[in-house]
Amino acid sequence: MQVKMNDGELILLFPTPVIRTNIGRSFTKEEMRCILNIPMGKKHNLPILSGVQSKCFEIFDVFAEELKDIKKFCDNELKQYMEEVEGCDTNITTLKITQSWLNRIEPQGHHALHNHRNSYLSGNLYIKCLPNDHIL
Repeated sequence: MQVKMNDGELILLFPTPVIRTNIGRSFTKEEMRCILNIPMGKKHNLPILSGVQSKCFEIFDVFAEELKDIKKFCDNELKQYMEEVEGCDTNITTLKITQSWLNRIEPQGHHALHNHRNSYLSGNLYIKCLPNDHIL
């Protein structure tokens, strides 16, 4: 996409696609029980995160049985992204979730702008949030 500017043009060569969707159901009691009982680390007051982060960075693997349907939803969304945005044949090319963790951020808290280095693709799944919460 090109946009005319006063002294030149802006070429959006490397746009960042963002897809927003909904899991389309409430989380089950078992899923919520699991999520609420995931061991959390110490409280952070870093510029990037106000809240706490799980000690485990592989919750989809460690809690595989309890979170299997949530992981399946995420895997399906990754597949759809690869097919529709990247134009890949997902019989040949696939993505694998290599890390999964939980952040708990209190009301009025934030997660600052940041990058996930060494990641081709990043995703967020909001478990519970206020009506106007969103990703920028």
